[in-house]
Amino acid sequence: MELTSPVAVYDKGASADNSYDDYGEFLRLSMWDRDVRLPKVHVDEPMKVQGTAFLETIRDGHLNRSNGEFGLGVVKILEAISISMEQSGCPTHVRG
Repeated sequence: MELTSPVAVYDKGASADNSYDDYGEFLRLSMWDRDVRLPKVHVDEPMKVQGTAFLETIRDGHLNRSNGEFGLGVVKILEAISISMEQSGCPTHVRG
């Protein structure tokens, strides 16, 4: 994954010509390979963004888009990440 441009949109394609007189024309495809677009994408780690939003919610004392159940899920995920990091990145389960 390229950090400077994580998303690339390739304008490529093919279409078949439905009108043909013989077998050779039956196999004919029109293909194109045009520009590559690199849209600007704000690059941040998803868990960092989620953790920051969770901490801001606690600090500000009001819920923006989530509730207690959502917050509990965030804490469980962060705990699983912490356990995984202590175990050199080994996969771990989120406690139910």
